[in-house]
Amino acid sequence: MNFRITQPEDIEQLRLNGVSGGKYDPQAEVDFCATLEQDGKVLIVGGIRKITPTTAWAYAELTSDAGSYIYTVYRVTREWLDKLCKDNGVLRLQAWVETGHPNRIRWVEHLGFKKEYGPMRHFAGKDVSADIYVKYFEE
Repeated sequence: MNFRITQPEDIEQLRLNGVSGGKYDPQAEVDFCATLEQDGKVLIVGGIRKITPTTAWAYAELTSDAGSYIYTVYRVTREWLDKLCKDNGVLRLQAWVETGHPNRIRWVEHLGFKKEYGPMRHFAGKDVSADIYVKYFEE
C-alpha cells in the first residue's frame, strides 16, 4: 500500500468511485489531504481542517475498491490520523456523520471516535441530519 499526498487524479477517481457518489471536494475542505492506494487503485482520500489551534474537522471518503482491504484501511487510517493530529497539536478531532448510516457510524467508531451530539437537523444540507463524533488526543 502507498500512502501519499493527494493528487488531482485521485479526486477524479473519488468522484467516479466514491461511496458517497463524489459529492465532496476534499481538497477544498481540508488543510492536509492524503490518499491511500493499492495497485494504482485509490482506496481512501482523507484529511483534516484546523478550526482552532487545537481542534480540527476530519474528512475521509472510501472508494468501492476499499472493501477488499478494509481491515488494513482501518488500521492505516487510524495510525495516520493519530500521527497527523499529534504532529499538528490537535487535541480534539471532530467528524460529522449523516444520521442513520450504520456503515459510516461503524467507520468513525473503528477510528476511535465517540458520538458527542446529534442528531442535528439540516446540518449537512436541507433535510440532511448529522451526528457529531469526536476523538481526543493527549498533549
